[in-house]
Amino acid sequence: TQLLMKEFCSAFNDADHLIVTGIHPGGEDPIEGVNGNQIVEGVKKFGHKKVEFIEDTKKVHDHLLEIIQPGDALITLGAGNVWEMGRDFLANLPERFR
Repeated sequence: TQLLMKEFCSAFNDADHLIVTGIHPGGEDPIEGVNGNQIVEGVKKFGHKKVEFIEDTKKVHDHLLEIIQPGDALITLGAGNVWEMGRDFLANLPERFR
């Protein structure tokens, strides 16, 4: 993340809405100044209008239910177990999306 910060900040310009969660180090010590808020601020500087930070991945599901509409595409991207958010969201979709 630290080495690719500039690329992260411009990589999501085509997304209608971007949610960034906390960064959890994979077997290493956290790097000072490298966090989800830093990505959000960088993405905003590159012109993205709908980006937000949600530290706790458990809160993403409820937030998605507030903003997602039938027909939307949802992509989860990240290291570690972030894919579980997409799986769990699909497994618990309300009837209005089916």
